[in-house]
Formats: sequence, structure tokens, C-alpha cells
Amino acid sequence: MTERRSLDRSNLSIYLRAKDRDSDEYMGYMIDVNICGFLLLNEHELPVNNTFRVDIELPKPIDGRSQVECRAVSKRCVKSSNPSFFEIGFEIIDIHPSERFVLEKAILRYEFVVNQQAAR
Repeated sequence: MTERRSLDRSNLSIYLRAKDRDSDEYMGYMIDVNICGFLLLNEHELPVNNTFRVDIELPKPIDGRSQVECRAVSKRCVKSSNPSFFEIGFEIIDIHPSERFVLEKAILRYEFVVNQQAAR
């Protein structure tokens, strides 16, 4: 499959939990993210090309917010390298500027950063 992502995604040092706002059901754990999309890990398949209203739960409030709300379309759903899980890719199609700002801060706060000294 050809990579169509215009921005690299950040791997997270902790997995952020995502849930469907309409059904209040758990959708998976976010394993990588950028301001345009994210990848969830879940034990169950999710339908592709469906639009979801998503709450991204934050472990600690950022600017008084305990979650980030957005609308996202599921773009792919494939078996993970661990066959007990599925990887579900989403494109964020609607996010309020204030929510986007909180998401950017969450990415910076929880981004997995490789120790540059150890890499040498």
C-alpha cells in the first residue's frame, strides 16, 4: 500500500484511549498520532470508511481539558503484527481550533522521544 500521509505521526510514550462519542464505546488505544490522523490498536475490527465522533481521553488535563473531541473517518483496518489485535487508521476531518491546540500539546507531552545520547 502506498503511503499517502503528508505528516509523520508521533509514537506515544503512553497509549491514549479513544471512545466513540455516540455509542460511548471504547474504540481502542492510540499508538501514534499527528494533527491529521491517528492509529488505534483494538481487539476488534472497526468498519472502514465510517465517520466517528471521537473523544481522545487524556491521562492528565491539558488547559483544563480531560479529552479532545474530533470527527474522524476510519481509513483502514488490518491485523496487527500481534494477531490478537487490529490496527485501525483514522483521518481527522473536523476538529475545533481549541481542540487541535490541546491535541498538539498532548502530542508534545506524550511523544516518545529517543534519547539522542543512547542512539550514538
